[in-house]
Amino acid sequence: MAESRLKSLSELNAKFGVPFVQFLATWSGLHGSPWSYYNISQARIAIRYIRSSIKDALQIWGRRLSPLEEIILDIGEADSECGVLSGGVTSISEKLYVASLEKLSNGQSEPMQVLLRAHCIASLTRLQLAVPVNDTEATMNLAMCEKETEASMMKLDDLLASIETTPYFYVWRQKSSLSSSILYHISMKRQLIAELLLHASRQDEARSFLEDAVKASPQNYDVAFAYGSFLLQIAMYTDGCDQGLSKKAQVQLLKSAKLNTAKADPFALLGIWYELQDDNKRSVGCYAKALLVDPTHPVAGRGMMRAKKSANGVSTLLDNALNMGYVQNGWAWKASGDANAFIEGDDERAVICYQQALRARDVGNPKQHRLHMFFSLPKDRLTGMNDCAKTWASLGGCYRRLGKHSASVRAFQAAHEINPHDRSYFCSWAQG
Repeated sequence: MAESRLKSLSELNAKFGVPFVQFLATWSGLHGSPWSYYNISQARIAIRYIRSSIKDALQIWGRRLSPLEEIILDIGEADSECGVLSGGVTSISEKLYVASLEKLSNGQSEPMQVLLRAHCIASLTRLQLAVPVNDTEATMNLAMCEKETEASMMKLDDLLASIETTPYFYVWRQKSSLSSSILYHISMKRQLIAELLLHASRQDEARSFLEDAVKASPQNYDVAFAYGSFLLQIAMYTDGCDQGLSKKAQVQLLKSAKLNTAKADPFALLGIWYELQDDNKRSVGCYAKALLVDPTHPVAGRGMMRAKKSANGVSTLLDNALNMGYVQNGWAWKASGDANAFIEGDDERAVICYQQALRARDVGNPKQHRLHMFFSLPKDRLTGMNDCAKTWASLGGCYRRLGKHSASVRAFQAAHEINPHDRSYFCSWAQG
């Protein structure tokens, strides 16, 4: 009886498209970071579920997905595999993005076409940025990505300018919702173009590009933050950088924090700025403000751990981050693992924490986070410190103390492969 009821409920859900609505809510790639609350396994389960319900809807009710819905679903699956989530298969996502772009060239409604094309182009560009530039072909591919990204941003600007005459479509019933989605994609494009220019060692062009954007939209939060984060990055990693540039970074970050107090990013980067100035009190205050807005923020969380030196002084912050169930809280799982392993002496619990940390995006695949360059300070990078490698090494140490020597060897091997410059990982791997 119970099974028949469940089957009937599943059939009704398929008929009315409930799984697809659930997919839109959990994916959220049209107006924010895709799969924000899912890891790779959960995203794959969600994709399989929606595809299964689509088959049921077709067989039982004769309901098909529209071409637009099929494209959105393919893009959602591509997002889950493209490295946004740790452990994805990028070759799958690349094929899906390319296929979606080809379909979007044929007859889709103009506003949705612009947004989805912008999403696909940005994702393909990030995949290309992850490829080492060691030949002419790779350089040409990046140049093409830059050209496509700029063209896509211009179309988004045109769409935003004509929003009053744009008809409502699909998931948007209010112009404010559509505007929010367009602004999100424009912001991502702007940062991506600056990153491409930096990648090509065209720092002056990147700075000029963002300066022009600030002049054109002086009261725009996204523009101010993009410029401020760019200046901070240059100030952090450029030898002999003048203090004037560093001060400009602070000004832009303060401006973006005032323009939108509901965003954690400006406060997190201000924490970095004050930390670089050895102003520990203000630095901790900024990190605390960022974590109040977003308890899992990976930049602020790491900054607070550096300031407090151990998990003892931030137990409440760690509990808040761990209870969020969010996939960017790897820093908190790692800190909890360190506390269990080195303070409490509970290696079994530490193993669970380290495994959770490695599943989180900010540890398992940090380069996919838009602020990954601020996860550590320049001095840490010079010493080759790497959260993922350190987590694997700590996990290996726990396994060794628990007498699980084969698992220990595999963990130390993973740490060495991620950071071959740290000889301690190699020695631990060799010792078994």
